[in-house]
Amino acid sequence: MRQLLSRTGPAWRLQRLVLIAMATALLAAACSSGGASTPTPAPEPTSRPPALAPTPTPQVTPFLPDTTSDADPSTPSSQTPSPSPAPTATIPAELLQRLREIEQRVIGIRGLVPVEDPVRRFVSREELQRRLREEAEKEAEEIAVTQRILTLLGLLEPDQDLLELQVSQLTDQVLGFFETHTGELFIVGESGEFSLLDEFTYAHEYVHALQHARFDLSALHDAREDDSEAGAALRAVVEGGATLVQTQYAQEHMNIRRLLSEIDDLGGTDDEDRFPFVLQESLVFPYEDGRDFVRSLLDDGGWPAVDAAYESLPVTTEQILHPEKYFAGEAPLDVSMPDIVAALGDGWTELDADVMGELTIRILLDAFLSRRDADRASAGWGGDRLLFLEGPAGQELLVILARWDSEKDAEQFFDAYVKLLERRDADVDERSASVQATTGNERHILRIEGDQTLWIVTTDPGVVDLVVGLFPDF
Repeated sequence: MRQLLSRTGPAWRLQRLVLIAMATALLAAACSSGGASTPTPAPEPTSRPPALAPTPTPQVTPFLPDTTSDADPSTPSSQTPSPSPAPTATIPAELLQRLREIEQRVIGIRGLVPVEDPVRRFVSREELQRRLREEAEKEAEEIAVTQRILTLLGLLEPDQDLLELQVSQLTDQVLGFFETHTGELFIVGESGEFSLLDEFTYAHEYVHALQHARFDLSALHDAREDDSEAGAALRAVVEGGATLVQTQYAQEHMNIRRLLSEIDDLGGTDDEDRFPFVLQESLVFPYEDGRDFVRSLLDDGGWPAVDAAYESLPVTTEQILHPEKYFAGEAPLDVSMPDIVAALGDGWTELDADVMGELTIRILLDAFLSRRDADRASAGWGGDRLLFLEGPAGQELLVILARWDSEKDAEQFFDAYVKLLERRDADVDERSASVQATTGNERHILRIEGDQTLWIVTTDPGVVDLVVGLFPDF
């Protein structure tokens, strides 16, 4: 099952939930240091290694905007600015200068130099919604399949429309975004009212412009289009790095209490409850867990270690959630499925074949259990394969074969899933190594053998014995 974040493309960034979490952390840091932070020395700008893929735009002399007397003193000044494209007519000159000052400060923190002046634009929330809908509708069929899987798992209600939920949620929450395919940097709002919150957002989005110029984010994303785990891990590295730079920017250059006040004026998070838990958690993952992952890289070797990670990116959400597994080179275990479609016969169609991954398993368990139980039961994930099939009369069949790091890890997941079924008021028939349960119109089968679990959810109980028979180990 593809990670939900991939459904609307890599361009849509930053939402209120994450803003509040980051700003709260900033406030705590400011209070612990007496209300002020000491700027850390900026790393030296790094040059673009020729071995990396080139950006889709021509190479030009790095753009370094003009500075004023109150510009960041750590701004690199040894480069000669090149002529920049004419700014968008709707951006006043005074605001354009402020944007350039923000950019210079971000460059000083991150240590990457842009290859050209970004195309800066302001966009209304109505225009944002139109763009989001266009992006989502391009993948309407895949979103519909994901909706059916999430409904089978109990993460969506049968009457909920995943596409509409995603468009609505992102329209409400997105404050800015960087479009990798065009190189445009957008702020949602009006150019005549540039607030501290807009500055906070712009600092985040400008990091993406720097990342894209150095590492070609569009090519990295496209290379992982058919690998949802690797795609989610890439987004965590990208967003986690931008979040850390944004946080340091705010500590060094912003009034944190005023920023918190502006965030508070957004109206709080009570309205988040109308969005399913799985959407909220999927959106937060690259910012919060990605931030923690990138921080582990920084602790290991500073920003050069982060740059080096783009040449050897994590390939699973497990490696993001447990950085020590990335450093140890712990790859996912191989898992293979029998030909279930052929065994079921005419009329059955494969709609999805993918990996569920540790993150999705954690979210599923966390939706019904405590976070502590969800973390413990998902942390031993080793690898899995997921198949989702449709029968001739619209029957649904979800089969997940998983390998765990140890037999104990498999047992922890097995026990947690049984508890989940009980929380869902399922009619559970449990034996030592096998569970059958019914929730509404769905039949659940869970079996365990050694370090493996076989997990089936279907609306056609008649196929259960046939499918289980294809897995002789169970």
